[in-house]
Amino acid sequence: MEQIRFSDEELVILSQEGTLLSFLPNQPIHFEGDSANDLCIVLSGRVRVIFHAQNGEEIVLRVVEEGRIFGESAFLRHSAHPTSVFAINHVELISCSIDQLLHCLGKHPQLTKKLLQLCSVTMNHLSYLIHDIHFLNRFGRVAAFLLRETANPNPERGVTETHLPYTHEEIGWYIGMDRATVSRVLNSFRKKGLLKTAYRSIELLDREGLDRAAKEGLRSVGREE
Repeated sequence: MEQIRFSDEELVILSQEGTLLSFLPNQPIHFEGDSANDLCIVLSGRVRVIFHAQNGEEIVLRVVEEGRIFGESAFLRHSAHPTSVFAINHVELISCSIDQLLHCLGKHPQLTKKLLQLCSVTMNHLSYLIHDIHFLNRFGRVAAFLLRETANPNPERGVTETHLPYTHEEIGWYIGMDRATVSRVLNSFRKKGLLKTAYRSIELLDREGLDRAAKEGLRSVGREE
């Protein structure tokens, strides 16, 4: 699958229309319920998009990386953000109001296609997340994620067909699972010879075995494991 991101030239165009902002690690960018006035394009760093439940629990809906967007609710006039967003590391981004964005797209129509593609990337990710949470147990969710990520190598991020540069906590962010559970699943896969783990490193050794784990991870009716 093609890696969809704004090019450097497109980011320059957008920065001329919007406002450049910077955030420190773990700093909030916006909270659930805040007015959704701006679409944001990440120039560097990564952010977590979080949904909070009424009982205080939270789930990371997605991690947004360089060249990607968040704040799509701004396309709806007088709307509020349904999620909170926090910087993971040092983050620089472009914040564009919809009026600014429409003005930019009017002058540079080629950006419209890229923006729609990026919205589709978000929808695809959320579709996978909902599918996996509903239909797969913890083993199936981790295996499916590892296979999907490595099926789309991205050398800039250090992702290859056999390697992911993620911590256990970061994998949990991507699939809506706590770090301890991810660690237990990865340790189980390691003992079976499906992968090797080190700090910020997951090396896949047996894709066929992981594919079987993903398929075997389908939940039975009334049974979690």
